[in-house]
Amino acid sequence: MTTTSMHNADIDVLFEIRSHSTVGRIAFVEGEEYNEAITFDRLHQAALAVSSYLSCLYLKLAGCSSIRISANRWEMIAFYLGVRLYGGSVRILDYSAHEDKAFAQVHSINHVYQMTTTSMHNADIDVVSEIRSHSTVGRIAFVEGEEYNEAITFDRLHQAALAVSSYLSCLYIKDVQASVFLANRWEMIAFYLGVRLYGGSVRILDYSASEDQLAMAFEGSKIVLCEGADIMKVFRGTLEKHVKLITLETAQQPYNAISMDDVLKIRINRSLPQRKVMVSQRSVSMLMNAVTEIHPGWNPINGLYAAVASLHRPVQIELIAACLTLGLPVLMIDIRKLGNFIHYSKNHAIDVVSVDEPSLQELRERCRVPLRYVEIVLFDGIITETVKTQLLEVFPRARAIKEVTDDIVSKL
Repeated sequence: MTTTSMHNADIDVLFEIRSHSTVGRIAFVEGEEYNEAITFDRLHQAALAVSSYLSCLYLKLAGCSSIRISANRWEMIAFYLGVRLYGGSVRILDYSAHEDKAFAQVHSINHVYQMTTTSMHNADIDVVSEIRSHSTVGRIAFVEGEEYNEAITFDRLHQAALAVSSYLSCLYIKDVQASVFLANRWEMIAFYLGVRLYGGSVRILDYSASEDQLAMAFEGSKIVLCEGADIMKVFRGTLEKHVKLITLETAQQPYNAISMDDVLKIRINRSLPQRKVMVSQRSVSMLMNAVTEIHPGWNPINGLYAAVASLHRPVQIELIAACLTLGLPVLMIDIRKLGNFIHYSKNHAIDVVSVDEPSLQELRERCRVPLRYVEIVLFDGIITETVKTQLLEVFPRARAIKEVTDDIVSKL
């Protein structure tokens, strides 16, 4: 009367298909004369491709998709699996049905799209979980370095965020409030994610601030991330506040400082309770739609996002998080190294560039030749006719220019 849990439980079809995806394993026999073979690997990749395509469309799939096909074909199964992976359901329509009847079936499906939404598109997204899912061998999260010729993988970013969280647990600090006094670098994001994983909050400070302004900005901060070149400036601003400093690239450390390299070498405590760092689906959708309107079927994995921000106006963390959620590599531009970026952009295609007003003016002054490989520009500010003209001077082939003010981008 009883069976094992193995026989009672349902089986994940995609998992089993993936497990059969060894070289040459055949899933379907196809063709006019049934002399063509479709492998399990091809079927698995096709299902993933269908699911990815649906994510580009941002359909509200709470109802079902339809298959109306002349005869049994393997593509029917690939489509079915892809839609189910994405969270939708599928009906196989009667191919012999009269045209009016078929139209009525499809119309009811379109009506479902318009009237309902899935939790996937309403809910926020866990950024760190998405980063972990992208941590396959060699997947790039950031392009870094003096000449922008170094790659930071998703796996390294994920491990860095966990290391920061583990380091904070060693300090036994309650209600962690952290500050970042740093130009655009990938460590800023790793630190941000690590503090948020631990349950703390992070402020990105004005990098052009004076010591007096910093002294006020550091009020309440218990951890500060800064560059080695700025350590004395930060040290003087935090002298009486018992602040712990984490520094980048410095040979001499004050008594209350530790290098970021040492933090990243810490043994990760995987038993720590981790908070979720959520990004709004609205921000992810805005970024994805900006590109897919121009390039339907665009794959973020093969793209590149360049974030240019002035020293006194920090880069929008929400947009960086949205990029990482999609698996879109990010090029974080230090405005002091703008010449290197201009040189880089002459030889590399960049899908999306975000820029604010001061950095736009810097680009106008420094760019002797317009940046012709950029098609989508996200402007951090209000786009007036003057601003639009200036943007087109720098990015003459931009096919889309959109505002991404704080009112438009949902906050983390």
